[in-house]
Amino acid sequence: MNITKHVNLLCALVLMLVMVGCGNKEVSIVKEGTLDFDKTLTVGKAIDNYKYFKKVDWKLEQSENGKRVVVVSGDLEVEKILNEFRAFGKDKNISLIDVLSTVQSLNNPGGLSMVPDILPEVKSAKLEFEFLINTDNSFKLGWYGYRIEMRNGDKSNPPTNSKGAIQILEEIYSNKFLGIASEIALQAPMQSPAKKVEAPANPKDTAIAAANAKAQAENDRSAALAAQGPAAINAAGKPASPAPSAIPNNQNSNVYVDIIKNFIAAEDRRDIATINNYLSEHMERYWDISSPLPEQIYNRYQHVWSITAYSKNQILHIEKQNETTYVLFTRYQYEGNRQHKVIAKDNRVVFVFDNDMKITQIYGLD
Repeated sequence: MNITKHVNLLCALVLMLVMVGCGNKEVSIVKEGTLDFDKTLTVGKAIDNYKYFKKVDWKLEQSENGKRVVVVSGDLEVEKILNEFRAFGKDKNISLIDVLSTVQSLNNPGGLSMVPDILPEVKSAKLEFEFLINTDNSFKLGWYGYRIEMRNGDKSNPPTNSKGAIQILEEIYSNKFLGIASEIALQAPMQSPAKKVEAPANPKDTAIAAANAKAQAENDRSAALAAQGPAAINAAGKPASPAPSAIPNNQNSNVYVDIIKNFIAAEDRRDIATINNYLSEHMERYWDISSPLPEQIYNRYQHVWSITAYSKNQILHIEKQNETTYVLFTRYQYEGNRQHKVIAKDNRVVFVFDNDMKITQIYGLD
């Protein structure tokens, strides 16, 4: 009886050692490997020595069909990132607007503008990467994402994605932090009941708590104009969404172009009610936010507007890519609140529409 028990324990121990050994093999493949953008450092040295990680864990995960995946998780030094972010502008005697204009990896400056308000409320943040092991024991980069816990107990596990992973790894290799700080601020859950903005049940209604009575009245007027059809749009410059079947095919392009122009005009007026009228109830992407909630979009606009005294788009032209996808070429100009200097930047912005002629995706092209 005792012999059988000991044999079972020994077998279990051997199995555990084999599993650990296998895991170490795959982890070593990744840690000792290099990435195409920088072959001067191994992946392991770059991530393990990133100065804004206080702890790094590597582990092997295996799917039911045998796929081998190495996941690395780094605990971010949020307070250190925040302190260095605050010192960044002071040491160089530059404003936040100057910082934003130099960050090439961001599609929208809203993330960095949120850092001073959001990061002090972050209790912990983990940055995770997935590396897929191929059958020939080479590897490739998979998804990345953040696990964020706020001081009030709210937690966020945003959807993981592969877009932008290389840019964030480049920051890690260079011991930089601005892109990571911005993404933490963007993906953190809402702060507290006092600061939360209620999400509209329907973007048409724009039931956002912070929207004032004037915005709500404008929204109601926009809805009434929408019911009157395209003529009302041309007369008042307000959004409407006639069904595609109600418009001749050769006029669809003009209608989409008009929607984009009216949307940009609403942004320039800082008219959140009208902006929401153009957006789909099921947004798939808003710049770097996947499947954004209405309050996330609202908060992004409010933060961007709060740090700029002036902003305006000069539409250069709009190109049709396919029946529902258009690219806007625009020259964006803005002036910061603290530095009276107008900055101009040429942008290419993609607009994707759904079958109801609502905008379902907005994002920038590099």
